[in-house]
Amino acid sequence: AYFTWVYGDTVRGSGMRNGWFALGMHAPHDTEALEGGFVGAISGQQMRLGQLTLAVDLWTGIGGMHLEGLADGCPHDANFAFFGQADVELGIRLFPGVRLAGYAGMQAIVDVLGWEPFSSALYYTPVAGLRVTCGR
Repeated sequence: AYFTWVYGDTVRGSGMRNGWFALGMHAPHDTEALEGGFVGAISGQQMRLGQLTLAVDLWTGIGGMHLEGLADGCPHDANFAFFGQADVELGIRLFPGVRLAGYAGMQAIVDVLGWEPFSSALYYTPVAGLRVTCGR
């Protein structure tokens, strides 16, 4: 599945991060994959080292998911779920107010109601990627 993220956060003088996010999971046509969306909160701690930033973040949210192509004929092919991601992020200042950050961590989706075909209540995977952030 592909993920599309929108998020915003603030960093206090002490380095504490607080914010929000919305994400959508979508799969290419004719593939079997989880699809859905989540909204939630970001919390973490950031440290500045000259032009570099180092941060640890926790993303927690609620939403729904659907098993595209895997739930044909099942009356409950969509479900309510919780989302969580813990990651470590290393960023570098490119220009005033613009940073490029790489991150790595673990992401999990927990099925809340346990309907078929979600017989396994926990889905998890390692994650890694790049983020471009704007702000001070």
